[in-house]
Amino acid sequence: SRFALSSVQWRQWLRDEAVDLEQGEGGAQGDEGRARIVQICESALKDYQDVPVWITFLQVATRTAPVTPAAERQELGDEEDDEEDEEDEEAGDLEDEWVSSCRQLFERSLVIAGLHYALGGRLWATYRSFELRVWRQRRKNNRSQVPSPSENPIRLADPILKLFKRQLSVPLKDNGIVLESSRQFIKALKRSLALDYVDRPGGIDTWMRELDSRAHEVETTHERVAHQVLSVEAYETAVAQAAAAARDTPADLKAKAKENHQAHSQAWLEYTDWLLHTSSNVSWAMALLERAVAATR
Repeated sequence: SRFALSSVQWRQWLRDEAVDLEQGEGGAQGDEGRARIVQICESALKDYQDVPVWITFLQVATRTAPVTPAAERQELGDEEDDEEDEEDEEAGDLEDEWVSSCRQLFERSLVIAGLHYALGGRLWATYRSFELRVWRQRRKNNRSQVPSPSENPIRLADPILKLFKRQLSVPLKDNGIVLESSRQFIKALKRSLALDYVDRPGGIDTWMRELDSRAHEVETTHERVAHQVLSVEAYETAVAQAAAAARDTPADLKAKAKENHQAHSQAWLEYTDWLLHTSSNVSWAMALLERAVAATR
């Protein structure tokens, strides 16, 4: 193309390709159709690090269904019949090497766009949905084997628990909903342990206490970061309210924003400093600083 496509045009192209893939039109079928969509996503991301494009990329490349907050809470809390749900898994779909490559792609998306305040949560939710599928498949495999006395089935769910904690350590919109989803998953995990290991010698009290401890870690992480989320939301609300007054000049809008949230710049700096000290992830810190610059101009 002689002219660069806008992010909206890239999204529309991807939607059309997805429809063709689903309907089997234009020769786009199976792996060939998915590979074409992945190629388009890679091209789009060279122009724009667009969260909706990343979502499409992840869903197609990892064969993960779209996720909404309400659907995630239901999915995490369901006492599903694994034998029915996983019967149609494609052979080799969850091989260790394939799972590892998918995780690398998810991690790449989080480094680039996982800090996006309004939309970043969708990347984390897609990642959790993928890990939930892996957990269910491996839990099913474990059921068909004689459990080892030293086995700890919580390790199978560790990637999901860690994802909850990691997301809640970042100030993102709707983290309160994510916290509720984590509670639903831990309840479901406790139910699955009670069902799968009902006859285990010595019981499962130790595992239940471990889950309670992990739940406390998630709750504490959310509480520690919640005030930063509120700070960002307070700033955005102040700007939106000021913009609603049509008579205000740009100078008036800037003055009102500062008046409503005087410590906004300092809050961004404090959070960036905290992120560097807790994770030492320079890429995330740089991405956060770019957001801070854009938000505090």
